[in-house]
Amino acid sequence: MWPGLLLEGRQCGSAALCLIFRGHAGIIHWVAALFDPAQKEEMIDLIGLLAGALTTIAFVPQLLKLYATKSGKDVSARMFLIFSTGVMLWLVYGILIRSAPIITANSLTLLMSLIILALKLRYGRAPPRVHPGTELP
Repeated sequence: MWPGLLLEGRQCGSAALCLIFRGHAGIIHWVAALFDPAQKEEMIDLIGLLAGALTTIAFVPQLLKLYATKSGKDVSARMFLIFSTGVMLWLVYGILIRSAPIITANSLTLLMSLIILALKLRYGRAPPRVHPGTELP
């Protein structure tokens, strides 16, 4: 339980609930919990999960734009290939140290990165240019 964090007269059962229901006061207690040895591991995992969620969600707009426009000409295949390799190594690292936040975030990020790379390869080629006056079959 989270000492000092009350929700309707009862203590909160998790950091996430306390943050949701206590707002800014919850953030102050949340930061203070980082220095409490009994809560430190849970707080570290929560920070890792939040960071992973935000960096993974950051790829959604690119993915949606690529799919909607059916154009991958402005997406760098090399960058996504290098990035995907790095994320795969982070995933292996997370598995080796058995870190749920690293495994979860990098699994989802790798999936989205590979989808973006596949869409880039599918839609990345510019359509053949047709010169004015050329008869089309």
